[in-house]
Amino acid sequence: MILIIMQNSEITTNEVIRWLIVMNKRFIRIHEDELFEIKTYQKRIYLESDKNKFFLDEISGLWHRRGGLKFKRTKYAHPEINHYMNETQFWIEDYVLKIQSQPSGWFCQQQNFLS
Repeated sequence: MILIIMQNSEITTNEVIRWLIVMNKRFIRIHEDELFEIKTYQKRIYLESDKNKFFLDEISGLWHRRGGLKFKRTKYAHPEINHYMNETQFWIEDYVLKIQSQPSGWFCQQQNFLS
């Protein structure tokens, strides 16, 4: 599945989406104003906002156009749990943001998705 990250006002991404539909490719479109929470289910990591939910291991490509992912920070009552969860969340955020920092379409090319 292709992850599309975009600004709310970005309309050129619609052309990419039309192409993906014609090519019968699965995609999920997220907007810059979405606030994601990192969660797990049966040892799988997924991101969830009010509008979208997707498992990281289902993402095979990335298209981003002037947008970015924002993450919710949850505070836990117990200090040790809070420290552990924030550290874990940092590593996941870092992974996602490093992928996002590549030129648009880079991840697709690395996965031979565009060939």
